[in-house]
Parts: sequence; C-alpha cells; structure tokens
Amino acid sequence: MKTHTETFKLMIDGKPVEVRATPYVIKHTKQKKVRVSYNGSPVHIFGWDTTNQLHLVEEGADMIPHRIEEAIAKELENRLAA
Repeated sequence: MKTHTETFKLMIDGKPVEVRATPYVIKHTKQKKVRVSYNGSPVHIFGWDTTNQLHLVEEGADMIPHRIEEAIAKELENRLAA
C-alpha cells in the first residue's frame, strides 16, 4: 500500500472537487484506512467494510454529501488497487 499523500481532482455534478488522501495501517489491528480531505475540509477517515468496499468509517460521516463520498471512495479504490 502506498503511504504518501496523493492529491487529485474529481468533477462531481459539474463542480471540481480537490481531494487529498493519505493511506495508513493501524499497527495493532493491521486495518487499512485512508485520511481524506476534500476542498480544504477537515480530515475524514475512510476504511474497508466486510464486502471490501471503501466508505466513511468515523463519527460524523454524514458531514460529507453522499455523492462526494461515493466518488471519492470509487477513485480511491481504483488508485489503491493499482
């Protein structure tokens, strides 16, 4: 897994969204997570569920609009699988 911060842009509903993502591993559980910020937002934590799909995992996850969450998760899955 890459451990450096990546910055990329997405177009969501015709609006640009700049994303900063930093993958990391929780040492004692070996869980893979990603710190994500978009358009200068506070950091949100994404993680994999039991179906191996990436999604928000921290409290307050409803702070990200669903369409943005989905687009970021899809892009991260593609980037982190490479």
